[in-house]
Amino acid sequence: KDFSQVFLPTLYSLVFIVGFLGNGLVVCVLLRFRHKCNLTDICLLNLALADLLFVFSLPFLAHYAALSSWPWNGAMCRLMTCFYMLGFYASIGFMVVMTLDRYLATVHPIRFNHIRTPQVAVAAVILVWILSLLSITPVWMYAGLMPLRDRSVGCALLLPAPARDTYWYTLYQFVLAFALPLSIICVVFFKILQSMASTVGPLPQHSLRIRTRKVTRMAVAIRSEERRVG
Repeated sequence: KDFSQVFLPTLYSLVFIVGFLGNGLVVCVLLRFRHKCNLTDICLLNLALADLLFVFSLPFLAHYAALSSWPWNGAMCRLMTCFYMLGFYASIGFMVVMTLDRYLATVHPIRFNHIRTPQVAVAAVILVWILSLLSITPVWMYAGLMPLRDRSVGCALLLPAPARDTYWYTLYQFVLAFALPLSIICVVFFKILQSMASTVGPLPQHSLRIRTRKVTRMAVAIRSEERRVG
């Protein structure tokens, strides 16, 4: 067998087992204590569900990689590809929402406290799922079976003009799944660090001298007490 026919199925199987157990445990715990869930917990629950949707497609991809041919029909190809990409986009979206929530909780804990409610969390979750469904529109439109040279069948995106459309679809994925979320996360974390740096500033020289004298006196008193007891 080819190296990819052994390595990829093994890798997909390991990721499926670890992802299914880990995310399944998160879902069970959060559902068990759902009455105490806040915005972060709701986003974390949906992040775990999105990851489960992603890993659900991995056994089919493992079987596909092992055979080097898609053994099911075109509808199954489209469905599994959509599950894979929907979980992919939704996971990224929920990580962005959780980052924004950390920003509000850290930088504006009182000013925007009315926004960090379960109702707003549910609205944000619905929005992420809707945007993720819209993001996989090309998959719904073009995923299908593709005959290969060795008479096997592949599952791929059958773009109308592959030479041109592959470039634009790659750019589309790069912007939506990498560049845009990474930019938002980096800017938000920079704002958090900036706020923390301005809040925890250096002590004035006078206060620093007073604190140093207090610490020195305490250390001397403790040492003297140790000698007396000894």
